Amino acid sequence: MLVRGIGLAVCQGYAEAGAAGIAMIHSSGATAELASERAAEIQKKHPKTIVRIYRANVAIAKDIEDATRQVFSDFGRLDVVVANAGVYTETPALEMSSEEAQHVTGVNYFGPLYTAQAAAR
Repeated sequence: MLVRGIGLAVCQGYAEAGAAGIAMIHSSGATAELASERAAEIQKKHPKTIVRIYRANVAIAKDIEDATRQVFSDFGRLDVVVANAGVYTETPALEMSSEEAQHVTGVNYFGPLYTAQAAAR
């Protein structure tokens, strides 16, 4: 799960439903503090739920594979995986650079694919 938007709402929903543990994944050093804050908020409100944060770039197969392996090691199992990372751009398609296109497709297409593959393994 990510630390804002839909991902945060899903984490909060699982905690409210009584999840034993939640693994939140953030993508960069810049979001580490936000991830810690969000995890602490959920943990405080739902003390029976163990909330941990992990760092991974979902567009990089090895990153998400390593993070998923660590989550499994920490929790002992995976019951549900929500692959909801997503980015968008307001750049018109004809003006989009190849780097921007690769970033968008990396996160939006390959992110869920790599996450599902890592969880299935």
